[in-house]
Amino acid sequence: MQETRTFLETNEDKSFILYLLKNTPIEGNTKFVKLIFLANYFAKKSNQLIPFHYNFFRYKYGPYSKGIQNDINNLKLSGLIKTIENNTYILTEKGKEVSSKLEEHLPEEKKKIIHNVLDNFSNKDTQWILNFVYDLDEFKNTSCGEKINLG
Repeated sequence: MQETRTFLETNEDKSFILYLLKNTPIEGNTKFVKLIFLANYFAKKSNQLIPFHYNFFRYKYGPYSKGIQNDINNLKLSGLIKTIENNTYILTEKGKEVSSKLEEHLPEEKKKIIHNVLDNFSNKDTQWILNFVYDLDEFKNTSCGEKINLG
């Protein structure tokens, strides 16, 4: 389960996590990870640049990337995001300021993909999203612990 991201890719991923949270609070780690996975999935399906540089592996609760959890933990330690009741992730005031400054430097094409995923999935509960992901061929054709190939 090796993450091989450059320094710039890691920083872009963190910037997009902040951008994602600027647009909506996200309840729970499982839903958070799946929304990021779906952003990459739909980008690949439409031959667009993927917004995130994570490797996803199949696990019990669907696609998982340790890199996402590491980035979330780093953003929490930096005081940019926090969790509130029901393990809901939100931006702190400092996170809102940083996100606004970084947003103008993020590629529009990637921001559009994130908006499309949020528009279609952020209002769904975690189980609905899991069922959707479990039905994807890319997930079904991967064994537990294996890297999920998005194409």
